[in-house]
Amino acid sequence: MVIKNKMESINVINKLGLNKFPEQLFKKNENDKIKKFTKEYPAKYYAIRDRSF
Repeated sequence: MVIKNKMESINVINKLGLNKFPEQLFKKNENDKIKKFTKEYPAKYYAIRDRSF
């Protein structure tokens, strides 16, 4: 199986019922969605990736 992008990866993880942490993909300037997510899933650290670098 070849996974080509993040969305395919998410779909395969869900389909296989593998252990996973809550995750959400955000677009630029979606600050309200980010705040809602961090309130719903409080954590000491978050893993953040950015394609702009």
